[in-house]
Amino acid sequence: MPRAIITPVLIAHGGAGGRPPASDRASRRHGILAAVQRGADILRGGGSALDAVVATVVALEDDPLFNAGYGSVLTTAGHVEMDAAVMTATRPHPHDDPASIINQARWVLAPAGPGRAPADAVEVNAGGVVLVSRVRNPIVLARAVMERTPHLLLGGPGAERHCVFSTGAFVEPIEIWDEPRQLKFSVTSNPAPMQEWTPYSHIDPPHLQGFLVSNGGQFLLTPLPNGATRVEGTTWYRHGLWPTAYWRIWSDAIIHRIHMRVLKHIRDEAENNAP
Repeated sequence: MPRAIITPVLIAHGGAGGRPPASDRASRRHGILAAVQRGADILRGGGSALDAVVATVVALEDDPLFNAGYGSVLTTAGHVEMDAAVMTATRPHPHDDPASIINQARWVLAPAGPGRAPADAVEVNAGGVVLVSRVRNPIVLARAVMERTPHLLLGGPGAERHCVFSTGAFVEPIEIWDEPRQLKFSVTSNPAPMQEWTPYSHIDPPHLQGFLVSNGGQFLLTPLPNGATRVEGTTWYRHGLWPTAYWRIWSDAIIHRIHMRVLKHIRDEAENNAP
């Protein structure tokens, strides 16, 4: 029996709202076509539909002419609040166990027997974020929620603590959010260590595994008499190298440099945005 030929379709929408200025129409049209072209190139190259869709949306989020990502319209309070969601629907293998799916995907139709799905069942996975403000591409974050967490939707600070790094994601559930006094979070997952520079093929150095593992962190804000605010950063971590006393000197120095970089950034942002 010949296999059916499926023609993929990729559709991008530039958003709703008021009519844009006539001078922007050509640029907006070019932006949409460029975004679709990016996704279409992935499909023609054998990439997945998910990769193509995410790449298309990233292109729109990076274009300041569209109300998404970099071009997001501010709220009435002058803040950026962005939402994004992604969903996939695939036909599962007849012997797939729905309980084994990390994202708690659901069967659109009930299984037709123990551990078996009917021929027309569809496996659905989804992920989304709402009210995020410090992520350039919310669609990438939504995909991370779908693929790397057991959640379907994360909102506000909780979503932002699931940012993806080059080697994986830090998963940091918020434990205390007492604005504007305290932000405390735990770390349930650390990304893999960065690959060492080497002229050889990929090497997995075991001494990097568990060298520096974050357990949690905290930012504490204390008002000062002169109207200023003291910000204290704390990290709880562990490492697995011996002798501990020697390596703790280096790991403490690394954590201290990270703290100083973050705290200086907070100070600069606060002073630059001061009334």
